[in-house]
Amino acid sequence: MNFREKISKTVDNLKSGAAETASKAFVSADRAIKKGKIQEQIRRATQDLQEHFTGFGMTMYAHRGASQEEIETFLTGADEYTQKLEAFKQELQSIEAEHKQEETAPEAEVQETGKELPLTCPACGHPYVQGQKFCSECAHPLN
Repeated sequence: MNFREKISKTVDNLKSGAAETASKAFVSADRAIKKGKIQEQIRRATQDLQEHFTGFGMTMYAHRGASQEEIETFLTGADEYTQKLEAFKQELQSIEAEHKQEETAPEAEVQETGKELPLTCPACGHPYVQGQKFCSECAHPLN
C-alpha cells in the first residue's frame, strides 16, 4: 500500500469514526431530551395533584365538609392524576434502564465469554495493545 492509499484509508477511517461518534452523540442527546420532557411532565402532574388536593381542602374548609358526590369527584380526580404520574415515572425508568443496558452490554459479553474484549481503534476497529498511542492500521490517536 503506497503513501497516498494509506492517507486515503486514514481519512476514510476518520470519517467513519466521526460519523459513529456523531451518531452516538445524537442518540445520547435524544435520550436526554426525552428524559427532560418526561421529568417536566412528572413535575406538572405532581403540581396538578397538589392543586387538586388544595382545591378539595379549600372546599372542605369553606363548606365545613363535603357531599358524597364531591368526595367521589375528588377521589376519581386524584386517582387519575396518580395514574398519570405513575405512567410518566415508569416511562422515565424504562428510558434509564435502556441506557443502563446499553452501557453494560460490553461487560455482559465479557461475563458470558469469560474473556476480555480486545481494545479496538474507534476509527477503524483494528485491535491495539494497552498503552499504544496511535493505531498501527490507520494512525488514529488512541487514549
